[in-house]
Amino acid sequence: MLAHVNGPGRLNVIANVQGRGFDVVSSVLQGGNDMSTLQAHDVDGTPMGKLSPGSFTGECGAADVITHGRRLIITLLIKTVPAAGITQATHSLEMNAWDATSGAQVWSATPVEPSPESLSCQAYDGNLQGVSTTLDGSWGVMLWPPQRFAIDLRNGQLYPRDDLLGTIGNYVTVGTDHTVYDGKPNTVNMTIPGEWKILGTFKAGNSELGTLDLARTGSMASTGSSYTGSSGQRTLSTPDGTTIVSLVGNSSKGVPDAIKAYRLPSAQPLWALKTPKYFTDSIHAINSSIVLVNRARTGAANDSVEYMAVDVRTGKVVWSQKIAGLSTCLLTARQILIRVNGQFATLDAATGKQLSYQDGASSCPDIVAPGLTGVGRDEMDVVQLMSP
Repeated sequence: MLAHVNGPGRLNVIANVQGRGFDVVSSVLQGGNDMSTLQAHDVDGTPMGKLSPGSFTGECGAADVITHGRRLIITLLIKTVPAAGITQATHSLEMNAWDATSGAQVWSATPVEPSPESLSCQAYDGNLQGVSTTLDGSWGVMLWPPQRFAIDLRNGQLYPRDDLLGTIGNYVTVGTDHTVYDGKPNTVNMTIPGEWKILGTFKAGNSELGTLDLARTGSMASTGSSYTGSSGQRTLSTPDGTTIVSLVGNSSKGVPDAIKAYRLPSAQPLWALKTPKYFTDSIHAINSSIVLVNRARTGAANDSVEYMAVDVRTGKVVWSQKIAGLSTCLLTARQILIRVNGQFATLDAATGKQLSYQDGASSCPDIVAPGLTGVGRDEMDVVQLMSP
């Protein structure tokens, strides 16, 4: 066990983006006063800096990043100045960065200036609302309609821009966001705020054949184990933020899917692994070396499912084996945790060989840091599930 989670209010555990620790966010409202706290922990569970009540709005959540070698906690604070007679109350939004080791404030910015417009948050999972960050911790993108800002996480400098979309890997993206309305593909441009030079471009939108199925805004290609449901995720980023792997195509229209890798930020294709006819591929998880793929024959029994590891650099199959009815719970640099036959099994990521298993797997555990540290949550305890 790394830490015991207790206290009043809503309790969430969030992870450092690069797997360097975790934080317990306790969101508490008492008599209209926000009494939320945040306790940072090192990777081994050692308590570090703590944020006291009044320093942030608990329901807005938090982000934990490594920025140029320094671990920072990023929070939001809704500030309200009460009405004074005929003068209306005003509300503003303050963003703050705190040193994770000491809890000392590093910088402060005001992305939403005071106005009569009320503000609220509902970050029920503890992650910072409306903000995505690059995997290297250099940049953040805040989508707080109608405002859109890129944030230099070293110093809090804000870069407003109307066409900001979010982050992919280590880069900020700008472009269009209309696929959901008119079915046309979006243009997603890799860039660096301030310079705004276009470094590479993707066409995105699942309604268009051959385009990437990226999240429309925010964190557009997550990393680690992001498998949900039977279809998996279609686009994942390696933890170092240099490569994305995507399932591209439209099998429902007779165009077979292919798993394709692209270099960031250039969007240059690296390799393609075609999905055979009468088969369906799904992407389960990624680390810096492999991407886990489930390949099933359409309409066949579970025993025809092939579970395979594909090299993210070359597209070559590293290992494969038939495993019926599995769910991928977690992939770290060294190990894989799957749920199969009502049990948990741990596999070696390099070879696919089973290392251990145990009974009692009704569902995958609550994962705190997908694909990075092997850390999860067991009700009120933060635990080390697997070797990183």
